[in-house]
Amino acid sequence: MPATTGNAVIASGGTTSNAVDLGVSTYPDGGLVGFVMPATFTGASVSFLVSVDDSAYQALNDSSNAAVSVTVTQAKTYGFKADVRSVLAPFRFIKFVSASSEGGARTIIPIVK
Repeated sequence: MPATTGNAVIASGGTTSNAVDLGVSTYPDGGLVGFVMPATFTGASVSFLVSVDDSAYQALNDSSNAAVSVTVTQAKTYGFKADVRSVLAPFRFIKFVSASSEGGARTIIPIVK
């Protein structure tokens, strides 16, 4: 499925969202700086898959080889600290990954700047 420029949706029973295109032409002033969680989200954390070409996706790790992950709560908004933003910055495409299967379709709203 090609990347979208909108929201990240995890399908019912799934753990991984569609790809979101964070390309320069889409968001010329910057990249992903945070996200808004839906009120019905059931996973305890969100991690990320990234790609430069919307074809090959890999788990996002920092320079210490630690997975980039955010512990989340339903209906909360999260902003990234500068170190996480710098790890995300090189990647045009991103998928959100829930720590557990979702019981219904869940929409995560990326915040870009």
